Amino acid sequence: MVRLTDYLILAQPKIHDQTGSELVLFEAPRNESDETTFYEELLQYRILMEIIDMHNPNQWVSTAVGGQGFAVGNNRPFKLTQAEKKPLKEVAPEVTGNRFSRNPVEQERIKIYSSRLPRDTMIELGQIQASEKPSDEKHSVILTKPRFFTLEIIVRPGTGSAIGSLPPGSGVVPELMAKCKTLAFEISMTAKFEKLTGGNYRTEELKNWARWVFDQLESKFSDNTPKG
Repeated sequence: MVRLTDYLILAQPKIHDQTGSELVLFEAPRNESDETTFYEELLQYRILMEIIDMHNPNQWVSTAVGGQGFAVGNNRPFKLTQAEKKPLKEVAPEVTGNRFSRNPVEQERIKIYSSRLPRDTMIELGQIQASEKPSDEKHSVILTKPRFFTLEIIVRPGTGSAIGSLPPGSGVVPELMAKCKTLAFEISMTAKFEKLTGGNYRTEELKNWARWVFDQLESKFSDNTPKG
């Protein structure tokens, strides 16, 4: 529920400013192809921000729907020997090109957020255009440390995407069921380490870090986990 609420807030194409005037942030999807691109880009943005969040050593406060009030998070980042704290826009300059960064709240987050990734790591946000059908569409989040590693995270349409029904137990009231459909996406993750630095003393640490990053993302985005 927390994850879906987060998506819902980000996906609003229009908001009202402090004066009550309507502010259009981006165009809403108009057809199936637009929907595929729209929600892949949403996942791309959330994956990026999750990678940044998981490296934040500061505690955070949260509350769950139906929970027992507020709780203090127990964030335990991977202990890197050579972490580098840099502004998010320096590490991932393409973040402002993602439509979901246009939300005023997200713009403020991007201003103050810092990356704490391995030294010299850069993040690239990519899009592979669909050739003939929406199922060919792909979005990527790629972390690269020159001469050491490339972590590639790909978002693509999943099996059964855009079916005209919701799964049982979705909690949607019957009068809205007819207006809803299920969109499924597949997130794949691949790590490639360079042979040139295979014997470097830091390579084993970076391999363990890559496994940790992938485990954190799987825990957050996999459908078989109860976490939000």
